[in-house]
Amino acid sequence: MFPVSFDQCAGWLHPAGGARGVIICGSIGFESLCSYTALARLADAIAAAGQPTLRFDFHGCGDSAGDCDAPGRLALWKDNIRAAAAFLQAQTGVTEIALVGLRLGATLAAEVAAEIPGVTHLALIAPPVSGPAYVREIRVLSRLVGAEVEAPEMGGLTVAGYRFAPDLLADLAQTSGGAVTGMRDVKVLAMGREAPARHPLVMNLQAIGHNVVTEEFEGYDAMMCDPTASQTPVAALARIAEWIVEGAAMSGRQIRKPVCPRIAAPGYTERSVLIGTTRVIAGIYCGPGMGAARKAIVLLNAGAIHHVGWARGNVDLARRLAAEGVASLRLDFGGVGDSFAAESDASDALYALSRKRDISAAIDWLATQGINEFGVLGACSGAYQALQAALEDPRISRIALVNQLCFVWGAAYAMQMAAWRSTKSTVVGAALAVEQQQASDAARLLNHFMPLAKSIAKGAFTALTSLMARAQTGFSNTNVVEGWFETLSARGVRVEMIYSDGDPG
Repeated sequence: MFPVSFDQCAGWLHPAGGARGVIICGSIGFESLCSYTALARLADAIAAAGQPTLRFDFHGCGDSAGDCDAPGRLALWKDNIRAAAAFLQAQTGVTEIALVGLRLGATLAAEVAAEIPGVTHLALIAPPVSGPAYVREIRVLSRLVGAEVEAPEMGGLTVAGYRFAPDLLADLAQTSGGAVTGMRDVKVLAMGREAPARHPLVMNLQAIGHNVVTEEFEGYDAMMCDPTASQTPVAALARIAEWIVEGAAMSGRQIRKPVCPRIAAPGYTERSVLIGTTRVIAGIYCGPGMGAARKAIVLLNAGAIHHVGWARGNVDLARRLAAEGVASLRLDFGGVGDSFAAESDASDALYALSRKRDISAAIDWLATQGINEFGVLGACSGAYQALQAALEDPRISRIALVNQLCFVWGAAYAMQMAAWRSTKSTVVGAALAVEQQQASDAARLLNHFMPLAKSIAKGAFTALTSLMARAQTGFSNTNVVEGWFETLSARGVRVEMIYSDGDPG
């Protein structure tokens, strides 16, 4: 794969020699965060089966330019899909187009498919039943993840830090769950938590004569429950890839790599990079709009969230730093985000000490860009890796550790992580499956339970951390973690530790 940009949207093109180009239209906000790595793997699977595939972030989302709060988002996102099709056809010479959409991306793909020349296939994954139903689901999800509706003077609401402005909510409520016209001879695969045979969109497509296959998307809840707890739905992705490439011809045209695509705006310029040879990791380099930077910060994942960060926080931070003359590299560890192919996505891999080499490789690359002062910022498991990298790499002169859960990873933590992952999808899936009022009751129950769970976890984590640190030193008077900070202090490394109120760390 290699990075591309069009219409101020950032994307990745997975090259292949086939004549059927595939465009993956993801969702937005928290749903995009949960499904990002899975869709990257889907794109890779389709390309491996012979058909070129393009995935991208909508304008104002992910790594693309713009702000999701700006008005007219839905119309612009439809334009992005049209631009993606034109770009893919120009780059690859494909004669057919297949659109794959997830959630809101499925709705938008269906609405514009008739306007894109050459569309022959349409794969729809869990499209919302209607606009109002989608807005209700957003409100339920906002309660499940602990976000409250914003103050009346601001309007809108937030989901996991992502803000849905009032005009965006109004536009979403007007989206159609079933009205599609103008398409002819398009094959359709519709998938959902259950086979969506009675979905309004499916029924409409069947009524106007399209060949529509409806199937269950196995593992949907496990994919969409949480970015870190998310499990790759291997069987469902394989089914989509198989359906997409069936009967597709090979064009034999060689795809040329675009020249260093960039996303730029006043104050910053960004480009995607691939670092390494045998083990390739991906990231986004953000530098000042004018002049060269000498300082850079490596921004690390929290859990299995890809490089944009929670609520796109790393993107906003990187662009603010660039305006101050400080460069940054938003990095995906192996197995996460755009580095999905580097290793498995096992939860305990988040704390594997081997990940230090990813950070050192990132600093090696930054040094080739003229950077001579390096810092690392990480949250949660990213903070753990930032600390370990700083202990080993003398080039790191400052670290910021946000909500660091533990200093010494061990079996007890791994067991708790596994238990949490196994229950997360059940809790979220059950709440989203019931009516809005029932979901509200479930959310209130969770809100009552979570403070107690956090207080229990806080005590347990504190005890475990102390025990593990002592075990590392044979229960001597020297605490290994204390020794680490003394080492950093002696080296003059600046350390900032930041915790959210009540965080278990």
